[in-house]
This record gives sequence, C-alpha cells and structure tokens, in this order.
Amino acid sequence: MEIFVPGSHGPPGPQNPWHLWHLYQTSPNGDWSDWEDLSEHRPLGPSLRGNPRHPAVGSAADGRLEVFINGDEGHLWHLYQTLPNGDWSNWEDLSVHRPLGPSVTGNAGGAVGSAADGRLEIFVPASGDGVWHLWHLYQTSPNGDWSDWEDLNVHRPLGIRPDGRPAVGSAADGRLEIFVPATGDGRVYHLWHLYQTSPNGDWSDWEDLNVHRPLGVDINCFPGVGSAADGRLEVFVIAEEEGHVWHLYQTSPNGDWTNWEDLSVHRPLGVRVAGEAAVGRAGSRAITAAPDH
Repeated sequence: MEIFVPGSHGPPGPQNPWHLWHLYQTSPNGDWSDWEDLSEHRPLGPSLRGNPRHPAVGSAADGRLEVFINGDEGHLWHLYQTLPNGDWSNWEDLSVHRPLGPSVTGNAGGAVGSAADGRLEIFVPASGDGVWHLWHLYQTSPNGDWSDWEDLNVHRPLGIRPDGRPAVGSAADGRLEIFVPATGDGRVYHLWHLYQTSPNGDWSDWEDLNVHRPLGVDINCFPGVGSAADGRLEVFVIAEEEGHVWHLYQTSPNGDWTNWEDLSVHRPLGVRVAGEAAVGRAGSRAITAAPDH
C-alpha cells in the first residue's frame, strides 16, 4: 500500500508551500517507510493550490501507480511510476499538454477510475464562464497517452452546478459510474449520477439520486464509493447538518438502487461526523470510515 498526502513545513503561505508527501509499505503486508517529499525529489514548480486536500491515485493497466493533484493557476498535475513498483517520473502539467481552458478548483480535486480495458479516466470539477462543469480526461489506450479534455456537462447537460470532488466506481461489468454533489433547489445539495451505458462506452444522462431515492437531508460533502464482494456498488455520504452517514447501494450487480439508509441510526455512532466518506474492501466485504468531529 502507498499513501499520498499534502503537507507544508509550517503555516501555508509563500514561505511554506504545500508539498505532496509519500509513505509506503516496504513489503507486502509489512512495515512502513519514512515519509518522502515527492515535490522535493521531483520538483513540482508551482505550489499546490489553496488547500489541496485531495490527491487522486489510480493504477494503470500494467500496475504502475499514477497520482493527480491540483497546482497553481488551476492546473492538474500528474506524477507516475516509470515501471511497476518503481521510481517516479517528473511532474507533468496535464492542463498544458491537454489545454483545459477553465480553472480546476483547488479545494475539490479530481477522481480517477479504471475503465473495463484498464485505461485510466480522470474527472475534475472546473470553472468556465462562472459555472462549475465536470471535465473528463482519459487514456486513449491502456498505459497510453491522454485524450483532450471533454466537458461532460455540455455533452450530457446537468443543468446545475457540480460542487465538490466526484467519486468514481466500477460496476460489476466494468462500466464506470460517477457520483458528484451538486446544488439544486436553491442551496440544497443533491447527489448526481452519471454512468457508462456499456463497458468502455458512451455516457448516460445525469440522474438525481436524491429525487429518485429521496434522501430528505442536505448533502454537503464528497461521496465515497466501493464495490461489495458480489460487484454491487455502494455509496456513502455525510449529511453535515445532522452529522449522520447515509448509505445507498445497488440491489443487484449492475442493477437499480435502494432507498437511502441512515447508518448512524441503524448502527448508533454516538458522535457527530463531518468531512468525507472513504470506502475500502476487506477480504470479502465492503467497509467505510469517516472522521468524527
């Protein structure tokens, strides 16, 4: 396992820019390395933008890790292993090599998923004409080069403003599914859903999961998505107004969705949670965790 986290040598500012730090197991299931400053060993150039809380990490088809994080001027930066389990490349500015145009939001960050054929696909919220859109960049072949940026709000009109980091999951048949919080009905946040209609294929229209499956509370956090042992996707969000963790899941692999379930009621938590849900898989079951507040 390998961990990536933004940090600074002091209060963030011109004298203490954000760097990306790295910690890894020295052997499978083993102990941990010392921390490594990836911005120092592989100079990034710009400081990481704003409060860059959310680096995104994906695995290429050949097993190499690839890291994506926001930098100065709203650009998306890319760092990758040069071979599986190997050393790191220099930083690459994906907004320059593949001009994005609008500015990537600093606080939200992007999300990475793997298509059915192993190609990495990136999704980031970015501003354009004063409106936040969800942008898409993908490898044109497994382990290969990158496409141009695609505005998923233009090709699949969302009609409202996505606000926050998307989450990406892989359905049982390999189709990518995207979940993003967005404002609707004034200042109320809904969870919106976009998915490939076939493995490696085109995209559906946007679906408001709060309308089709009424949640009843305001979502204002970034969602977490994981796959159960049978391939069903499970989604977790935090409703900060009440500090509860809510759960939505497919009733069958590749299938429809349940109603929302309040996990803080069915499994009393005893504390108020806030922030972002994270999902991982044990040997044969899905698990979720969230910071207490």
